[in-house]
Amino acid sequence: MGSREELHELLDFIDKHQLKPLIDRGFPFEQIYKAFDYLESQQQLGKVYIDFGKDK
Repeated sequence: MGSREELHELLDFIDKHQLKPLIDRGFPFEQIYKAFDYLESQQQLGKVYIDFGKDK
């Protein structure tokens, strides 16, 4: 694990270069098992997320 100073340098770099995570795809909560199957298949190129819907 890096130092606090290294973390700040990393965060500054991310902010300066406007880096964003690569999103592969999302799954609605009702399809969570499909999401796990997709991850297990190792086909993703980026992040996979679960959409829990809007807050009520």
